[in-house]
Amino acid sequence: MNGQRIRIGRFNDAASRQTVYQTGEALEVDEVDHFSIVRRRVFFDDVLLVTRHRAVGTAFVGSMAIFAFVFVFIGWMCKLAKEPEAGIVCASLSVPFLLALVTRLVLKVEILTVYGRRSKAAMKVSFRKGYSRRKFEEICALVAQAQERVAAEAARRRPPFRRERKRIPCHRWRTRWKGRPSQLKRYRWNRCRSHRRPRRVMAGDGEM
Repeated sequence: MNGQRIRIGRFNDAASRQTVYQTGEALEVDEVDHFSIVRRRVFFDDVLLVTRHRAVGTAFVGSMAIFAFVFVFIGWMCKLAKEPEAGIVCASLSVPFLLALVTRLVLKVEILTVYGRRSKAAMKVSFRKGYSRRKFEEICALVAQAQERVAAEAARRRPPFRRERKRIPCHRWRTRWKGRPSQLKRYRWNRCRSHRRPRRVMAGDGEM
């Protein structure tokens, strides 16, 4: 998919409209805000979390319920005004809204969200549940592949580990010495050169 830009979904709400595209290295989100388009990217190697869940959508359900109630109320008022034909027509206009309401409550809508370090990408899928599942698995596989590649490059550039030699304190040189007695003095000097203790000055030293 390198060099290609494929549209995979969209996310619309009351404030903005977002279109999600997939490339070989990232997900691109084009957000239409009135008269301008803002593009942001979520790179696969920067992804922290990928989620997939179902939601009803309170705004959609509420709007469909309000429209259906309005037409039913108008039909009922027409019936009270001795106009049954007009009441039936107005009440029948509420059927599409009721069907949309029931369909949303039964099927719901699936939301895929990809969280990056500095941005996120989200899209809604209403009816194609199999497509949302396949796209979720594909995005997870691309994220794992990209992060494994970055980890391998970091491990290759990392310097080799060197184990530091533990220094033996001065007060333990007697218990650790295993050489010949002729080398004891030199060993003591090399080990204790940087940890020499100050010589004690006895009372009377330096007095004439």
